[in-house]
Amino acid sequence: MRIAHINLARGFRGGERQTALLIQALAAMNVMQALVARQDSPLWNELKDVANLQRIKIKQPYFLRLTRLRAWRPDLLHAHEAKAAQWAFLYKIIYNIPYIITRRVLNQPKNNMFTKAVYRSSIAMSAVSSVVARILEEYMPAKTVRHIPDMVSDIPLNLELQVQLQKKYAGHYIIGHVGALSSEKGQRIIIEAAKKAAETKPTLHFVLVGEGADRIYLENKIQEYHLTNVELVGFTREVSTWISVFDVFIFPSLQEGFGSTLLDVMKLNKPIIAARTGGIPDLIRHEKNGLLITAGSALELVNAIDRLSQDKQFAQCLAKEGTQSLGSYLPVTVAECYHALYRQCLQ
Repeated sequence: MRIAHINLARGFRGGERQTALLIQALAAMNVMQALVARQDSPLWNELKDVANLQRIKIKQPYFLRLTRLRAWRPDLLHAHEAKAAQWAFLYKIIYNIPYIITRRVLNQPKNNMFTKAVYRSSIAMSAVSSVVARILEEYMPAKTVRHIPDMVSDIPLNLELQVQLQKKYAGHYIIGHVGALSSEKGQRIIIEAAKKAAETKPTLHFVLVGEGADRIYLENKIQEYHLTNVELVGFTREVSTWISVFDVFIFPSLQEGFGSTLLDVMKLNKPIIAARTGGIPDLIRHEKNGLLITAGSALELVNAIDRLSQDKQFAQCLAKEGTQSLGSYLPVTVAECYHALYRQCLQ
């Protein structure tokens, strides 16, 4: 079995991280793999130590680079994002090699002839959450969609940084968030919640880890509201270390295909407050392993934070249940699901 993964994304967000985790997990199962990615993709650094991985770096125009993979002779292609699916479609037309598509986002694929042909020609489709699966089934009713979730990662902590952060935030209750700074991720709701909290809860401190297009808007709001209880940390590779010093993790996304960051939070035994939207309820069960709030409600977010900060025993129970519910999201479990799908496609 020779599997070629395609990911032509420019940056390194949740989809690219999951691509890397799957390749690493399959490598541990001795699967022969190749990766087709941009020559400047961050994936190359993430996968530099993976054995039996053929690295195929391509540059634009991507559709003129189809021959680069041919010499490796793949049995099956796995497209991990939209451009990759288009690339796999053209590869199949020329070389008659089947491909599968993993879909991660909530919006329905474009309703044009080319995009429909791309999805119709795939031998299988997988979705990271039940809601993404329903969207795909509505888009392409004749095809079966497999629900295969994201996997939890195993990123070691930077103990020196952890101690520094613990000293820095001593005496504060840290409400943390990790994600690209963009309107759909809900950081604007966090700023409004911080404004409400600043009036009566001086020990609460909001820490936002991530970078993105919404940073200027958020900075302007922080300045406009004269907030001293909000900190924009920016991009860092030490995400797990930052999560480890949070007292509670908030995830008020307005839309979310799955929210794989929540898996890492659960592994680090932190209580979660998340929006009831997209694929998040697949993972978070209200008052069992986290709290769910209405997407877009700063008031509900503040009330949930207040509840957990006042009832630390309840917060610890939520965190413990979250950690114990990770079995279905372990790398070996998810990789075996994909391996079974690959075998079925090649029979």
